[in-house]
Amino acid sequence: MIDWAGVCTNALWIVGLAVVLTALSHARWLAGERGLRYRAVWGAPAYQVAFDLGLALVSAGLFFSARSTWERLCWGAFALLYTALGWVEWRRKSGGTNPAHAMRPAMEAGPAGGILAWFTGTVQRAEPWLILAVVPLLLFPGRHSPWALVVIALVWGCRWLSRGRLSVRTPSDWGIIGMLLMSGIGFWVSVDPSLARAALYQMLAGVAIYYGVANWADSGGRLWVATAGLLALGGAVALGGVLTVGTIRHKLFDVPQVMGRVRLPLGETVNPNVLAGGLCLILPVALSLALFAKFDRQSPAGARLVRALLILDALAMLAAAVLLQSRGAWLALGLGLPLVVTLGSRWRKALLVALIAAIVILLNRVPLDQVLEAISTGGAINGWDKREEIWSRALYMIQDFSYTGIGLGTFGVVGPVLYPYFLIGPDPHIPHAHNLFLQVAVDLGIPGLISFLSLYGGSLWLAWRGCQRARSWGRVDEKALFLGLFAGLVAMGLHGMVDAVTWGIVKPAIVPWWVMGLVAAATRVLPCSREEGGEQGKTEDFTGVTGG
Repeated sequence: MIDWAGVCTNALWIVGLAVVLTALSHARWLAGERGLRYRAVWGAPAYQVAFDLGLALVSAGLFFSARSTWERLCWGAFALLYTALGWVEWRRKSGGTNPAHAMRPAMEAGPAGGILAWFTGTVQRAEPWLILAVVPLLLFPGRHSPWALVVIALVWGCRWLSRGRLSVRTPSDWGIIGMLLMSGIGFWVSVDPSLARAALYQMLAGVAIYYGVANWADSGGRLWVATAGLLALGGAVALGGVLTVGTIRHKLFDVPQVMGRVRLPLGETVNPNVLAGGLCLILPVALSLALFAKFDRQSPAGARLVRALLILDALAMLAAAVLLQSRGAWLALGLGLPLVVTLGSRWRKALLVALIAAIVILLNRVPLDQVLEAISTGGAINGWDKREEIWSRALYMIQDFSYTGIGLGTFGVVGPVLYPYFLIGPDPHIPHAHNLFLQVAVDLGIPGLISFLSLYGGSLWLAWRGCQRARSWGRVDEKALFLGLFAGLVAMGLHGMVDAVTWGIVKPAIVPWWVMGLVAAATRVLPCSREEGGEQGKTEDFTGVTGG
């Protein structure tokens, strides 16, 4: 039904372009942070390695999809050339020949005077509370939703008046700009303006949260407050979600009816898979901080209280994830949570080998077809073959609307009309592609997918790099935070292989933006802590470019 070889072949050049865009965006961010010319930063070996790797993947994808011998020879030569160049740059990076650049902060415009200065400063200090206050107007579209956009524009305008810029630069700016451009195109080509408007509001709410966290969390204290807000959101979703989701039957076990007696005025049905998908991102953060953070800046009693609250929060989210019975969430957490324990332990290498061995043994004992059948059953989809049929329709849409997508939020409208289902039938409503990456490509086209992969992959790499750097410096709390964010993003990707509940017109779709905003803020803020306890004189940044 699906040409998996063709899918993998095309995935190579798409991922390669995403790697190139990530490297370009990150280099532009670092140049702005240091007040350097773009060319000076781009010459660092780390960026050249990423650039050559991306072009090698693009060349490999075109090599495997080429039809003539001459095309294969050409693209094969390019793939080998870029691989060799990347290897040379990697050796130069490992050899310690990175260029040293002096740290110089970017210049900012001075604040305005008088009442205007007071007003703009007050608005910026209240930014997270203003954003959180107006985001519900975007999540639940109505006649007041445009006022939320006015408030967001006011916040950005005040920042421009006081600082001379709309927002701080982040490593993922170019990816977000690409997604916003493709969202505008997706709104324009949509056949259902109401669905497209709701999806566009959802996208704008996520971007507002991302930049709200990145701008407001400009110190270590504020960063931890933003993290606490994310964990509080996870606890609220765990409690409110189980109480409002109603009776869950016909799965592995029945949830008591008492959980369906409480109803919140949401105006829509609460889907257990959607709630569990949001918890997959937050639970690893709570678990990592509860297990590995020391909270040295707190008193002993305060540290014990914070740890107890984190444990309760993690247990509440874990219990909710179990009761909601989302098989995709179980798969994601089944690999994401052991990843936290493994990478956070001092015996991480041995535990990682044991984890891989356990997965291999489990796959050998349990047939793969049974595993796929178990995680693909639920709702209107009963069986792996039906899920493959949905994926095949998404691939048809991507093939036919490669550049623009079919329009924001219209998978459930366009699919049955242009690409009818045979195994599922016309009656069940299939609102999305049940795969995060296919759904992004369906909504935003391949350019939007490349931009999304740049945002997601760049955040994933920054979280991993931050974890490694904090570990080498002995920064325990920072390591725990980066590790939790990394594991949450990994769980998001794993869950996204079988579902798309962190994208589109679903309320938990704002959670990934919050998590990635924390990664961007931590990348900007936590390197400054080297003066407080890092290795003396060590100023190597996340790319290998050094400063004095």
